Amino acid sequence: MAELFKGYENDFSKYIASANKKIALLPSAPKPDAILAEARHDIQDAEHWLRQMESEILTMPAQLSSQYQPRLKRHQENLLQLKKSLSSEQTRKNKVDLMGKTGPDSREKLLNSNEILQESGDTLERTYRLGLESEQIASDALGNLKGQRVQIQKINEKVNDVGSNVNKANRVIGSMNRRRIWMKIIMLIIIVLLMVACAVALYIKVG
Repeated sequence: MAELFKGYENDFSKYIASANKKIALLPSAPKPDAILAEARHDIQDAEHWLRQMESEILTMPAQLSSQYQPRLKRHQENLLQLKKSLSSEQTRKNKVDLMGKTGPDSREKLLNSNEILQESGDTLERTYRLGLESEQIASDALGNLKGQRVQIQKINEKVNDVGSNVNKANRVIGSMNRRRIWMKIIMLIIIVLLMVACAVALYIKVG
């Protein structure tokens, strides 16, 4: 088992080294497309041998498998990093090809497009700032309205208190008026009784 794993590992390392060498040549290569294709093929072969290692390690006893797991993980990371390098070189080549194929008019259009994008970005930023300012103004206005509402509520409470006091005063005045009327009635009755008494007394004296 271990010997098979090591054999797969040697084949994997061979293709990884070959792909690394080809990727390193890409920046100065006269025919990068061919080298990219060869590097991609090497990576595919390396993936094949990596899968063989993964399958082989599953058949190992637990103790032996734990010894080879770190090596397998390191190979997986190396392959992943190699794929990233190949992708970066492919992207760089595409950019170089694009700039090489564009003439003066195309470059000017690209520059104009960049300027339009920049202006659009500035407009969006200004709109965003304006939105924030409007939100702040609305928040301040809402705070002022809340403060005014509290003041109005206090005024209403005071008005209600005044109205209650006025009602009490009206009741007191009404009670006083009723007492005054009764006092007048009583005084009139007393006067009438006194007049009757005087008339009776005078009648008795004269008679």
